[in-house]
Amino acid sequence: MNRFVSRTALALVLGSGLLGAAQAAEYTQVDAAASRIAFTYKQMQVGMNGSFAKFDTTLRFDPAHPEKAQATVKVTLASVDAGSKPATSSATTKEWLDVAGSPLAVFESTQVKSLGNQRFEAAGTLTIKGKSQPATSTFTVKEQGKTAVLEGTLPLKRTAFSIGEGAWSDTSIVADEIQVSYRITAVAP
Repeated sequence: MNRFVSRTALALVLGSGLLGAAQAAEYTQVDAAASRIAFTYKQMQVGMNGSFAKFDTTLRFDPAHPEKAQATVKVTLASVDAGSKPATSSATTKEWLDVAGSPLAVFESTQVKSLGNQRFEAAGTLTIKGKSQPATSTFTVKEQGKTAVLEGTLPLKRTAFSIGEGAWSDTSIVADEIQVSYRITAVAP
C-alpha cells in the first residue's frame, strides 16, 4: 500500500509540475475591446478622471521571462475624454495635447523586470507632443488559461511634455502630476 501511495504522490507532483509549465505562455495579441487606458489629475485641488478610447498595443510578454518582453503603446490623443465636454474640447488644443500637430502619445519599453508575486516594472520612453522622457510603469499580471490581464500605472509630469502651455503651465490650477492607469487584456496564440 505504501508503494502505491508513493507512486501516486510522485505522479501527482510530476503532473502538477508539467501543468504549471504548460500554463507559461507568451502573450502577443491584445483584446482591445477588453482593454482600457485612463488617467487622473487634479484641477483646483479637485480630483478629475479621464480616458482614451483609441490605442494600439504591440506586445510580446512571457511572465516567466520578462527580460525578453517588448511593448509599444500608441494612444490616439484625439480620443481623449477629459471628464466633461468643455474639458475634452480644451484638452485637444495646441496648449494641451495638440492633437493636430502630435496625434499620438507613444510608450516604448526598453526593459521589463520581475518584482515578485506577479508584479513587474517596465522602463521605457514616453513621447508626447514631440518630447521624449524616460518613464517607468509598475504592473501586475493575472493569468487565466490563455489570457492575461496586465494592470498598472504610469505617473508623469505634464509640464515635462508641455501639456498645458501658457497660462495653463501654472501647476496651482492644474496639478503637474498625472497618473495614467491601464488594463491590457492579452492573449497567447
